[in-house]
Amino acid sequence: MKYLILVFLLTFCLKGNSQNLITVTQIPKVVPEGKKWILKTNQKILIEVNNSSLIAGNRCHSYLFSSPHIVTAILEGNYGNPVAGYGLLSKTLEKEPYTNDYTYSITPLSIVDNNFNLSSLKDYSIETVGERQVAFMSGQKVYVSGCLTSVQFFESNMTQNELQIANQKKSELELKAKSLEYKPVGNRLVTITKSSLNGKDDWENRGITGLTKVIIRDKKDEFILINAKGVITNYGIGNKKNLENGQQEFEIGRFDRATLTFKDDQVIMSLRTVHHKDMGYTDVYIDGTIELISDEDVDIILKQIQQSVKKGLNTDLRN
Repeated sequence: MKYLILVFLLTFCLKGNSQNLITVTQIPKVVPEGKKWILKTNQKILIEVNNSSLIAGNRCHSYLFSSPHIVTAILEGNYGNPVAGYGLLSKTLEKEPYTNDYTYSITPLSIVDNNFNLSSLKDYSIETVGERQVAFMSGQKVYVSGCLTSVQFFESNMTQNELQIANQKKSELELKAKSLEYKPVGNRLVTITKSSLNGKDDWENRGITGLTKVIIRDKKDEFILINAKGVITNYGIGNKKNLENGQQEFEIGRFDRATLTFKDDQVIMSLRTVHHKDMGYTDVYIDGTIELISDEDVDIILKQIQQSVKKGLNTDLRN
């Protein structure tokens, strides 16, 4: 009977412990509502490293088997675009029995971020650099990369104060995202006061060189360039978005991009176009004034330019 009770208690304890450990892999995971995932020092966790970590001569191997042992990279943010990165420093590194060849147990003594410099260990002990604990709150995305394929976190409930802070931050992010939603504004006419071309390919004069006007037909998704010789180049617009710094960005055509920065009725525009011959880039920078115009105004401007070119009149639109 005592033996059965002991087995039950051991099983219960192991199950309880396993529920408090979360394994994070190279696929981003979102911390659940009301929870936090914690990297701790002075507590044993399991890590799984990539296969190159066991091959002498490469960076992952030298980090893993250095003194102290260095484990990277633990990342927070969207995949491929993290906002923060962390590494673990440990004096212990033990092969975990009954697992694969790449799983080890470590007891981190410090958690360091991207600002950590190995040379600091010449003057400071491993226990005094970095942080003792890093927590990722509900809604944050966490994943590993670099030399790691998985790492364990400790999971616990957020405190009431942490929940309030997290909810406030969530509301602020939602308001910010809503403020950045793109809203069509109609048709805009940009009259160019200055244009500079940086690149060897002007697309054989297809409207890139000597720009005088740009028309943005927002609701019809048209981006129209007009140069001094009356050449009209028409692009389709895609993926319109507002940026945080008072800018708008469009994809124009299949490969190109336009970025607009506004100040009152002034606009600074950057066009990046692809060289079809060598797949390089041409950058055009534009200063100009911007005004809203009607569909009828757009049609009149384009018709006048087309008629002038057809009749062979002076089409230098800078005059």
